[in-house]
Amino acid sequence: MSGGADRMLTRVFFSSGRVLDGGIRATRGAVDGFWLGLLGPRQVARIDETYFEHQRMYLDEGYNRQGLWAWERAAIDTFFADASRLAVTGAGAGREVLALLELGHDAVGYECNEMLAEFGNDLTIASGYGLRIHAAERDKWPAPAVGFDGAVIGWGSYMHIAGRRRRVKFLADARSALPDGAPILLSFFARRGTSVRFRAVLRVGNSFRRLRGRDVLEAGDALAPLYAHFFTKDEVAGELDEAGFELVQYATEPYAHVVGRARGR
Repeated sequence: MSGGADRMLTRVFFSSGRVLDGGIRATRGAVDGFWLGLLGPRQVARIDETYFEHQRMYLDEGYNRQGLWAWERAAIDTFFADASRLAVTGAGAGREVLALLELGHDAVGYECNEMLAEFGNDLTIASGYGLRIHAAERDKWPAPAVGFDGAVIGWGSYMHIAGRRRRVKFLADARSALPDGAPILLSFFARRGTSVRFRAVLRVGNSFRRLRGRDVLEAGDALAPLYAHFFTKDEVAGELDEAGFELVQYATEPYAHVVGRARGR
C-alpha cells in the first residue's frame, strides 16, 4: 500500500473503534433507560435488597473490620477532628461505624437494610461497643439522628437516592439536625457532562415515565448496577448549598466525594 492509503486505513481503524465504543455506551444507556422507565420505587428497593443478599462481601467480617478507605480517613482527620459524635447513614454492616469507633468517635449508624444492620450490630456488640446500628427509612434522614456533631453519609449511598428533590430534602433534614459548622461527608460517582450514555437514558427512560405519569429522569441517572445518579461538581455543590451546607472540599480521586459544612442559620 502507498503511504496515503496506509494513513487512511489507520484513520478508519481508529474511527471504527470510536464508533463502536459510542454504540456500546448508547446501548448501555438505552437498556438503563428502559428499566428506569419501567421500575417504580418499590421495585428499585427490592432490586437493592436482592443485590445485597447476593453480594456477600458486605456481610464479610474481614471486609467490615478493615477500617476507612484512605480518602475517608483523610477527610475525617482533616474536617472532623472536633466532631466527636457522628451519625452514619447508609451504614450497611458497619464498616464506617466500627472504624470511627476505633478512632475514638462516638459513631451511631442508621441502615434501611435489616440484614445488613443485624450483621453490623453483631460486630459492634462483639467489639464491646453495644448495639450501634439502628433501623432507618430508605432515602430519608433518620428522625432519631439528633445531637450529633457531624455526619458521614455511608460510602456511595447518597447517589442511590433518586431525584434531586429527595436528595436535597435528605440533606436539609440533616442540616436541621446538625449544629452550625458541622461537617458532612458524602461520596458518589462523578461525571463531567451528559455523555451519549446519559442522553440515551433520558431519551428512552423518560418516554416510558411520561406515559406512566411519573417524575422524569435527570441527566446523570443510570444503573450501576443499582440505581445511581452520577454527579457533576456543580450539581453536588448546588444540592449542598440548597440544603444549607457550604462546599469545603471536592475530589474525584480515588473516589469522588465532598465535604460540606453547615452554614449558620
